[in-house]
Amino acid sequence: MASGASRHSLSDLPPELLEINEGPRLLQILTPMAVVVTLVVFLRIGTRLSRRISIGLDDWLIVIALILSWGTYAIAILFVSLGGLGRPLTVNMAIDPNRLVAGLKLLFAGEIIYATIITVTKYSILAMYYRLFPTRFMKIGGWVCLGGMTTAWWLAIILVVIFQCKPLAKTFDPFMADGHCIDNTKFFLGNSIPNILNDVMILCLPMYEIGNLRLPHGQRVALVAVFMLGAGVVAMSAIRLSYHVKLSKEREDADFTLAMFNSVLWTILEPDMAVICASLPTLRPLLTTLLKTRFCGLICSYIPTTSKSSNNDRLSYRGPGYTIGGTPMRLGSGGPSTGQQKMGICQISTATSGSGSRSLSIENARPNEDSGYDIEIWPAGFANEDQKETRHLGCDEIPLQGVVMKTEADWQERRS
Repeated sequence: MASGASRHSLSDLPPELLEINEGPRLLQILTPMAVVVTLVVFLRIGTRLSRRISIGLDDWLIVIALILSWGTYAIAILFVSLGGLGRPLTVNMAIDPNRLVAGLKLLFAGEIIYATIITVTKYSILAMYYRLFPTRFMKIGGWVCLGGMTTAWWLAIILVVIFQCKPLAKTFDPFMADGHCIDNTKFFLGNSIPNILNDVMILCLPMYEIGNLRLPHGQRVALVAVFMLGAGVVAMSAIRLSYHVKLSKEREDADFTLAMFNSVLWTILEPDMAVICASLPTLRPLLTTLLKTRFCGLICSYIPTTSKSSNNDRLSYRGPGYTIGGTPMRLGSGGPSTGQQKMGICQISTATSGSGSRSLSIENARPNEDSGYDIEIWPAGFANEDQKETRHLGCDEIPLQGVVMKTEADWQERRS
């Protein structure tokens, strides 16, 4: 910052120096991002309400993160207009000597808000994990271990940011002769590296539970891909760290308000991307609805598909079906039977010699011109045999030990 210590009048500065202004470009990048983040969160909440699913803790936390992200966007606007971000420090000091102080104050507030957004977003992700996988492993591994690490990281960042200089006034006046500040390079390394490692552990947390699900291989891969969307946030954290380290190494030789451009840009983009990645898995019902539209159906009709059947893959049943005993069955039809049962996603107990009972899960039932209903049957054993209780959940809330009731139909069986 030594280059900005001396003050000049604007008339003494060369025209090419006065023309440098990256501030508008910063806002051109951040404004669309702010719109996208807001739209994604609104779609998340709208999808919940439209499906009559209660707003959960993870949803409220992501709304808080969205509001805080608006705060970082507002700080960027103020940093450009009041702090001269994107312009050479010499020009800013010639325009108004207080611009440097204003910029440092805005940077101070931005660092606190940044750490808070990242923390709240991680809380939201962990809450979503526990809602989807309400197991002891997820409770201890998520809330206790990773949640505790996230809280400790947030407290450390807040305390270091507040007490980074002694006396505190030197935080906003780097030209003060007395006092000293911490090494920024060590601070950024101590800030970003634990954050990146924590992100990686949060990404890997649901993999254990997905591995325990009795699903076809393709569906497991799809689930892993959905939860791995957060890898983009890890990449942004690494980019942000590289710019901070580069800026810290330049130290006194750096043109503060010009060199801070990339650091501020990625400090705001990273939490925005975190909010988006935390919300994308909850938009699956919206994507499913869009895929059912006539336009998407017309496109999909031109895409060739192949199907493979095996004992471990999903079995699709269409047409007049047959009961387990071998006699024709028609859903909703009358006639003598040994019992009657409502089916949506449910368990059908069928007697087998010497093995107790066998479980099948009917995932979906919809009208069909020939048989009255089309049924898709999951392989035996998909339902958890240790399930003691089924609670009411939304259609996108499928815990390891829960069964979601979607469609009701009557079936009857006639034994020969």
